[in-house]
Amino acid sequence: MSSSSASPANYDEHPVETSSSSRSLANTVTVAHNFEITSYSLLDGFHPGDYICSRRFTAGGYDWCIRFYPNGHTEEDAFYTSAFLCLCRGEPWPGVRAKYTLSLLDRDRNATIRRSALRHIFASTGCYYGYSRFFSKKHIVDDCFTIRCVLTVITQHTEDRSFVVIPRSDLRDHLVDMLEGGEGTEVTWAANCSTLIDACWLHDH
Repeated sequence: MSSSSASPANYDEHPVETSSSSRSLANTVTVAHNFEITSYSLLDGFHPGDYICSRRFTAGGYDWCIRFYPNGHTEEDAFYTSAFLCLCRGEPWPGVRAKYTLSLLDRDRNATIRRSALRHIFASTGCYYGYSRFFSKKHIVDDCFTIRCVLTVITQHTEDRSFVVIPRSDLRDHLVDMLEGGEGTEVTWAANCSTLIDACWLHDH
């Protein structure tokens, strides 16, 4: 009984004239923004779906803001506040990858509620993502508090590393010709950007 196995293809089977290369580079940028809410009781007349926004802040070349809904994002969330991170400006294609946390700080900037980190790909400006039930309104014991956002933006770009394959040197052929002719010559060698000149006499042995 005979068996056969396929051998791996040699993709350099034919002479290569030029070649190119690239690599993907990923970087992260982390920023923090504090959105202070004062006189919360004056926002009690807001309907579910009404919101206020923080000042825009920049991370990873994009503008962001915090959206806060004092009486919830929808009717179902009316007993809660809602908080979201919103992408305000920038070219998002093919999507902005972000990791972030939203925390509630009291008047003394102590964290009273810290929600688990979120990961999201923002596909377009104006889209937002966060917590529809950020915290229950019964937890509000002060008329002033702060929403803190710690945002990490993951950016990626491709770096071109093109290069040209140097043709095979014909130095060997020239040396053979000189050996056959018994010629004396002065040979110049270039190595590591330094030039060395050696006086050589080539003999045919």
